[in-house]
Amino acid sequence: MKTGDKVICIDDSKNDNISYDAFQEWVREQEKYIVRRIEGERVLLEEIRNKPVYVGSIMGKVEPGFAKKRFANYENYILGKTEENEESNKYELHSN
Repeated sequence: MKTGDKVICIDDSKNDNISYDAFQEWVREQEKYIVRRIEGERVLLEEIRNKPVYVGSIMGKVEPGFAKKRFANYENYILGKTEENEESNKYELHSN
């Protein structure tokens, strides 16, 4: 994953034990996004901009980002879905 990549959200879930107050906007599963910046395991998206919040561990403000694991490369994801559908269609054709 790199800046400019098209990605699709594959996990928009939230953990009940974590506060998400810093996020004015949240990702939606199956939505396509463009990577604006990558900071370690965090991804910032062109389509979503949250206000920076103070983080004590770095003693400064940072824009809340989303975990990389929430996203898949858009083209690979779509191709994977297409291949699954083709496999299903082959099975249906042979079983009739």
